[in-house]
Amino acid sequence: AGRGGMGYLRKISDMVWTWHEVHARGAGSCEWHSYLLRLPGGASVLVDPLPLPDEALPELERDGAPRDIFITSGWHVRNSLRLKERWDCRIVAHEKAAGRIGAAVDLPVRDGDALWGVARACHLPFADLPEETGLFVASDPGVLIVCEAFCGPRTDAPVGPGELNVYPGRSI
Repeated sequence: AGRGGMGYLRKISDMVWTWHEVHARGAGSCEWHSYLLRLPGGASVLVDPLPLPDEALPELERDGAPRDIFITSGWHVRNSLRLKERWDCRIVAHEKAAGRIGAAVDLPVRDGDALWGVARACHLPFADLPEETGLFVASDPGVLIVCEAFCGPRTDAPVGPGELNVYPGRSI
């Protein structure tokens, strides 16, 4: 995973850290990302958490166990259920995710809902899955996490280095 400030996590704003995996499919490859939000006051939230080795988990627990896991899409449950069990955190997802993510949604959200005093849910109704919801974090700089609605560089689609595009096969 990326490095920068912490062993497994890379800092992208004053509140947001990321880690990723590279996935290859046929001739294509792409990066999948997860996020850690360090909230004012020391609480933290995970977004679409990919698995990390056990030795990396103390980085996520640095200021205490994460209290919530925000799932942007049914495609992004990933390691959420294992981590929910480990830390007894809430699953936060769009209200349309109920029954679609394999876990109870403890805190259903709608477009525009304020979260944790620093974030806002951004429902993406043009995306493939009805629950796809981005998360805007009012950090420095601001960060918009947009699940799979948009993508960066890919070898299986015409999205080059430094470019951002609508996820291949989708139109808005």
